[in-house]
Amino acid sequence: MRTIIKGRNMNITEALKKYIRGKLSKVEKIMDDKITKAEVELFFEKNPSIKRNNVAEITLFIKGAILRAKSTSGDMYASIDLVINKVEKQVRKYKGKHYASHKKHANGFIEAMLFQQKKSKKRPKIIKKKQFIVKPMNVDEAAMQMEMIGHDFFVFANYKTEAINIIYKRKDNNYGLIEAIIEE
Repeated sequence: MRTIIKGRNMNITEALKKYIRGKLSKVEKIMDDKITKAEVELFFEKNPSIKRNNVAEITLFIKGAILRAKSTSGDMYASIDLVINKVEKQVRKYKGKHYASHKKHANGFIEAMLFQQKKSKKRPKIIKKKQFIVKPMNVDEAAMQMEMIGHDFFVFANYKTEAINIIYKRKDNNYGLIEAIIEE
């Protein structure tokens, strides 16, 4: 597993890197070495009103899935422990579902899904469909458009990459950008 450890507003010490790699190796063993890449981002919130200002975020790339978890606390090592626990639960849940679906015959799996849907009283369905023209623009223009219409997100065509992107408003009043990449 390739591990990328990044820091924002802080320096990543060798001790932190060693601690993270040790914790991630336990998670990797759960998936029998099927995790291709792990991205760990550690950062310190500079806002003095935020007491839990040490943030740890982990993204695991597994064939066919991406798992992500985030935790905050007053201590970076505690944040790492919390986020590892979260991602470990996600990995165990994913592994259980993934291997269970492969053990069943395809028809048996479909029948089980149909039975589950019939058992559930409220099945989700698409009740509204919207279509709109996507204009090529840069990220700054998209952020301005989003603010002008008063939404929390905005879908646009990035004129540099020619791909569909989504810009969204984060809880910390900054913006996030989702770039669609087609897996080959």
